[in-house]
Formats: sequence, structure tokens, C-alpha cells
Amino acid sequence: MKYNIVADKIEVRSIKSGDKPRYIVNGTAIVANKKHLYDYAKNKDGSVKTLKNLFTPHCIASIKEQAKHKTLFVDTQHELVRDASIKSILKGKLNSEEQKQVDTMMKRKELPISKITDIDISGDSLNVYTELNPVFREVDEDHQKYFDAVWYSLENKYLNGISINFADAKVALDDNGDKLIDDIDILGFSYVDSPAGYDHSIYEVAIRAIGDGINEGEQKMEEEKVKLDAEKAKLEEEKKQIAEEKATIAKQKETEEVQKQKDAQKKIEDDLVAKTEEARKVSEENAKLKDELNSAKGVVKQIPPPSQQKPEGKNYDEKFYGDNLKDITSGHDETMEIIKRGQKPMIDKSMSGFGKLVNLQSKISPTAGMDKQDAEYAKEHRLLDRSDGDIVAIK
Repeated sequence: MKYNIVADKIEVRSIKSGDKPRYIVNGTAIVANKKHLYDYAKNKDGSVKTLKNLFTPHCIASIKEQAKHKTLFVDTQHELVRDASIKSILKGKLNSEEQKQVDTMMKRKELPISKITDIDISGDSLNVYTELNPVFREVDEDHQKYFDAVWYSLENKYLNGISINFADAKVALDDNGDKLIDDIDILGFSYVDSPAGYDHSIYEVAIRAIGDGINEGEQKMEEEKVKLDAEKAKLEEEKKQIAEEKATIAKQKETEEVQKQKDAQKKIEDDLVAKTEEARKVSEENAKLKDELNSAKGVVKQIPPPSQQKPEGKNYDEKFYGDNLKDITSGHDETMEIIKRGQKPMIDKSMSGFGKLVNLQSKISPTAGMDKQDAEYAKEHRLLDRSDGDIVAIK
């Protein structure tokens, strides 16, 4: 016994990539608790009676459970069942050559054209997910033509339904004489061309690249991964912004702290300058008071000795005299360097520049520039050898 539960609604979607694409055909095979017309019968009075059946929720649950433990076939137009019947009818009635021809015509049935990838229940609907065998069309030209014809028929809605193949149905009759199918021994499914109801639909016919959306679970995992990566990227961006804000705040604090230190340092320096100026004024006041006190005691005001005084209008340049000294003594130095090397100079310049040296020395004498009488007085009384404390006026 078999019943066709077919669809008249197909969605086509094609994504080609690689040398062996995946051919996907998904649809709803059964809707529980809904009657479907499966045949007609004539009453004795000549009228026509419609025959209907109904699959119970228990039945579609049983099909899903059986699919976990059985290998179910998928064919086109019930060919596997039909071919098995043909072979059974012809068994022992053909010679070897005729039997060989029949086997050759049916050889493509030995290689599955499709398989079930999943069966699930959504509400009262039993959904079947199938995938065609991509290498079926590579066997030979006959297989290629057959495969292409099946796929074209699915894409263009010539094959637009799914029929279940089963045996040993547990059937009861309702008040209207319609069959209630509560359980079956499921054998497989077929793509067919005789729709019975809009509710049962092949809702997807698509070509997918290998590895592209193998199943909804993997698609969801990929979507979750993309979502997780997006959340992770967002979190990283937020962490980066927080780190930048922290760095900005730290830099501001550091700048403020440096400025505080600079301000404190400047205050210390200003205070030091002020105190130094104050100390200088105090020192000047003390010196002034000391001079006044010494004057009252009859102590001569401390005056730098002539050797430390610079005559008014005179300004001796130390660099000038240093350079002149080097020039004056260059001949002497050259001669002495030759003698140190154990050689005899061709010209002895050891006394070279002596006169110039005496003249230059006289210009930097402590009494240089002084009045001649004052200079003689200073030398006579050895004023250049005395300190400031030695000069005291007679009371």
C-alpha cells in the first residue's frame, strides 16, 4: 500500500561553486490531522465516492523515530518500487540476453540518485530534507542525461511533490469511512508530479557549494560566530576607548602635577632671590654701619691696596697679555724643546724676547699707571706688602 503526499509549491535557489555542487531538495511530506484525497470509488448506484486518509501525529512521530535507525531511499516517481516489481514479474521468464538488457536499462537504479539528510517535525508538519548525489551524473552519458532531467524537472516544477513509500499501515476508519493512519513501516520517499494539497510543499530546490551551509545548525553556528566576533570587536573598541580615556586623564594629571612642581619651584626660586636681595641689603647696611663704627674709633677706611686697584681709565686685558706672552717666549720655548730632545739648536734663542718680557712686566706692575711720586712712596713704605688691617690712623 502506498499513498502520495505531494506538493505544488517549489522555491528555486542556485549557488554554484567548485566542481561538485550540492543539490538540495527540501519539502513537507505530511501534515497530521488533515485529510487528503488518495483515490475514487464507484458506488452501486453509479455515483463516485472520494477516498481520503489522515495521518495522526503519532504516525509522523513514528516516521521521524524510524528514520534514526533505518536507511531510507529517495527516488523519482517510485522507480525503485516499480523496478523491483518489474524484476519480480520477469523473473524466470527471460533468457540470459534479455535479462542482461533489462539489467542494463535499470543499472542506474543501483547507484542512489538522492539521500535523506534530515527529518524533523514542525508543528503538525513532517519536513523532509534531501540531497541529490552529484557523482550520479558522472557514471556515464545515460546517468548524466537522467540526472539532468530529474534536476530540471525539480527546478521547473514538473516534479513538485514528495510521496512516501511504506508498508504495514495501522489503519482505522472514522465516522465518514475515511482512513486514519496511526503508524506505518516507512521505506522511503519519492519525488512525484501529482500534487494533492497546497500544504505539502517542496519549499526549497537549490544548488549549494560544497561546505556552504551544510545544514541549518552549522548556519546558525556561523551566524552566532559572526555575531560573537562583532560583539568581541565592539568590546575591544570600547576597551580601546577606555584605555585612551585613561591615558588622557593620566596625561592631564601628569601635566597638572608637573605644572604644580614648576609653580612650587618658581616660588622657591623667587623666595630665594628675595631673601638673597634682602641679605645683600642687610650686608650693605652692616658694612655701612661697620665703616661708621670704624670712623668713630679712628680706624682708617679699608681701601684696596694699589696692587688691587685699577687706575681710572685703565683696563688691562688678560687675554691680550697672555697672547703677547706666548709670542714673546716662542723662540725660547722652541730652543728649550730642541735641547730636551738631546739636540743642539742651530740658533740659540733661549734669551729671545727677554727685553720685551721685561717691558711687558713693567706694564702689569702694581704701580703701573700710578704717579711716579706715589709709586716711589708705595715702594719705600712697602705699602704693597701690607693688609687692610695693618693700616690704622694715629688717634
